[in-house]
Amino acid sequence: MKRSPFVSCLWVTVLLLVGAVLDSLQTLSGGLGSLDEVRLVSDLFDKNGYNPLIRPVKNVNETIVISFSLALSQLITVDEKNQVMKTNVWLQMTQVNPQYYAQYNSFHDSPN
Repeated sequence: MKRSPFVSCLWVTVLLLVGAVLDSLQTLSGGLGSLDEVRLVSDLFDKNGYNPLIRPVKNVNETIVISFSLALSQLITVDEKNQVMKTNVWLQMTQVNPQYYAQYNSFHDSPN
């Protein structure tokens, strides 16, 4: 017996939701990071009310040098008609003092 496309799509959606819930539970339980990693993310984003629209400098005339690289990790969809691609990428930026964070020199953050 052949399944309808709707049933197949429904199963894929259910499996994706289950995966997302399990991933969230593992993250909330602290399963994906050490205390140093948690402290690093907290220092970068939580302290002093992080605002992505503000340039974090003491002197507005001071130049900030940031080194970063961008690597395409997955091409999800391509809409040729509208010239739009949906992708997953890795963005890597340098860290000023990795010794303070037990040699952590990178971490992964949600784009949201």
